[in-house]
Amino acid sequence: HTVKIWHWPSGRCLHTLEGHREWVYSVCRLNAITLATASLDRTVKIWHYSYDYEGFRCDQTLKHTDPVFGLCRLNATTLASASGDHTVKIWHSYYDYEDEEACFQCYQTLEGHTGSVIGVCQLNAATLASASNDSTVKIWDWPSGRCLQTLEGHTGSVFALCRLNASTLATASSDATVKLWSPRSSLQGH
Repeated sequence: HTVKIWHWPSGRCLHTLEGHREWVYSVCRLNAITLATASLDRTVKIWHYSYDYEGFRCDQTLKHTDPVFGLCRLNATTLASASGDHTVKIWHSYYDYEDEEACFQCYQTLEGHTGSVIGVCQLNAATLASASNDSTVKIWDWPSGRCLQTLEGHTGSVFALCRLNASTLATASSDATVKLWSPRSSLQGH
């Protein structure tokens, strides 16, 4: 239920972030002093390093209706979260001048998977991929919310995905395969 910040050369724990009520599944760096964490408690927490406090504090809690499994920073002000509620939510930060702090609000909800969305990965400035236990990967134009393509080829849940380069996406599945997808072959698995 915690996140630890480590100084890896020394192996020393610098900070422990407490606040989630269930297992934490993902952590994502948003900038030099801000982190996002995703949990089975159906939340994404935004943590900001406070020099006054000399540690991280939770600034905001974002909610899904089911556990949140994956996170991806899309740009300096935008975060994507993947959830068991079959959606990817796109969160955009803005500055609240009244409260004098940065806040996130849901900008877009990507719907189309028939199972839990386990992971999300940015492909380019306006495109992301989502992996689901419905055995598919969907390619999205996230600003418009439009699904551009559904990649089919796995026979089990797709648990991980990674952009390898500008033209190749790797996906890993419970069917014991890793597939490489390329736009040169109309995003067909190899």
